[in-house]
Amino acid sequence: MQPATRAFRLGPDKGRTLLAPFCEVKSDFLKPINRESWTRLKQYISNSTEETEQIAAQVAKSLHSGDVLAYRGGMGAGKTAFTRGLCQGLGLGDHVSSPTFALVHQYGNGPGALYHFDMYRVESFEDLYSTGFFDYLDYGGILAIEWSENIAAALPQGTITVTINHMENNPNRREIVIEGDERF
Repeated sequence: MQPATRAFRLGPDKGRTLLAPFCEVKSDFLKPINRESWTRLKQYISNSTEETEQIAAQVAKSLHSGDVLAYRGGMGAGKTAFTRGLCQGLGLGDHVSSPTFALVHQYGNGPGALYHFDMYRVESFEDLYSTGFFDYLDYGGILAIEWSENIAAALPQGTITVTINHMENNPNRREIVIEGDERF
């Protein structure tokens, strides 16, 4: 059985149509960033760590070498669980843990690698530079960045934003919003 689809126009006078499959998505819509570009939003609801990992594994199937994911969300929101799901979806069998003290963990090698950053303690350009972040952008692979708000000005164009928030009245329930290009 094929999932149902909905068509969207990709911005003013673009003449292209995007077909979006429905699955565990709560909502699926386009949001204008400026007059020239549009970004795609997809909202998921997760009721457990396992569901967060499953959502991320599905997202991973749309990722390419060179993609940058900017995570947003408070402590304990599920950013590391999302990264664990990305590794599963990318076929990387590595053990995933928070890079809080290491600043970056690498899972896999070459263009299929996932580089998992924690920018919580980065407060200046010098701090960012010392992490090797700019070198990792050139390595290929996929970058997943916790506390990306701290380096927002240094994120490359086309960065995919993953916002994870706890939902009120249920500590296990989370809203996950993916903001990116036509793949999302």
